[in-house]
Amino acid sequence: MARKKKVNNEFPITEYKVEIAFSPEDEAYLARVPELPGCVTHGDTQEEALKMAHEAIEVYLESLVSDGKEIHTPMVRKKFSGNIPLRIDPVLHRDIALKADGEKLSVNKYIEKVLKTA
Repeated sequence: MARKKKVNNEFPITEYKVEIAFSPEDEAYLARVPELPGCVTHGDTQEEALKMAHEAIEVYLESLVSDGKEIHTPMVRKKFSGNIPLRIDPVLHRDIALKADGEKLSVNKYIEKVLKTA
């Protein structure tokens, strides 16, 4: 099993999400790391783009360390409670409650249903 590379003994670079898509304009696969703003690279194949992305992540994180900046925890390691504190306009709250009631759902279940289809 391959050992995961770490930068400054923080997080393995493979824990950061990489999005890869073919760009007809560039005639290459672009790899973007959404958690690291501006961390984008490319490759002739998806595999090469992923390899280049891992190298870009390593360089990106090393630059944060050398600049004395914090390396944020990758999303894959974060824990989510399922609770979202939310303040909305009272009229919107009433409208949502009416729609939820019309579907025989709680406000929370109705909002969850709407968000799943968004």
